[in-house]
Amino acid sequence: YLVICNHQSLVDSLAMLRIGHQVKFISHAKVFKAPMLGAAMRICGYVSVDPGNPFPAPRVAREIEGWWTLGESVCLYPEGTRSSDGEIQPFKRGGFRLAHGAQVGILPVAIDGTHEVMPKGALTFVGGFFKRVRVHVLPPIPWDACGDDPIALSRLTHDTIAAELDRMRGRGTVGDSSTDTGRSPGSGRAAAG
Repeated sequence: YLVICNHQSLVDSLAMLRIGHQVKFISHAKVFKAPMLGAAMRICGYVSVDPGNPFPAPRVAREIEGWWTLGESVCLYPEGTRSSDGEIQPFKRGGFRLAHGAQVGILPVAIDGTHEVMPKGALTFVGGFFKRVRVHVLPPIPWDACGDDPIALSRLTHDTIAAELDRMRGRGTVGDSSTDTGRSPGSGRAAAG
């Protein structure tokens, strides 16, 4: 899969470890420069990108497609940066074009609560350690769900995650009787496997 998550905090990648599905993360090149963390990320096969430099894009695409060929999922935060207020931002579309071209399905994941743990700009945890973080794995979206339109696929994925975030926050549709178990209706490990 191309695993697509909303991005609230540096804690999101830690929260993603709870989905029970191993993924290779795509991360900003500057994170790879961090002592020990950068080395661990390289050992794990994470993909380094520099959003300000479009020229490495073919290398990044080859790395991602290489992981897909090996049966590995790759995780992308298509907002491009962490949300400053915890609300989902518009998605960049490059990853969706790549997934569509490689005929790889999308696995949407809604993450909530990490903004309160470590908001954008914070260098450490804030407000104590006992904050509720929820990770909901949603049903996969086929790569051709929107026909031959990866931009529509991007919008569909964005809207799917946004709707789940609203539901998780109690802003869902009237009559939504699902309970919050940390997983959304129809989701689960099977959806991530």
